Amino acid sequence: MLKEKTIQKECSVHVALVCDVCKQEFNFKKDSAIEIPEFVRIKFTGGYFSIFGDGEQFELDICQHCFKKRLGKFIRKVESITGEM
Repeated sequence: MLKEKTIQKECSVHVALVCDVCKQEFNFKKDSAIEIPEFVRIKFTGGYFSIFGDGEQFELDICQHCFKKRLGKFIRKVESITGEM
């Protein structure tokens, strides 16, 4: 026979995404439809002789506004999946 006991378990949930550049916080409930999907997340591991450090891991979360402001002039628009530009 298995005996059961009800327990409560704590868990953490994501409630917001913070831009690493401007530090603005975007709430998952309030901002999820527009801002959250447009965040750019960069994750990489430094390679052999990397200026960042061999094997070191890095992450960056940047909102669409900071991404455009800082890198917009370098971004190339390419043909979309639908064939339109």
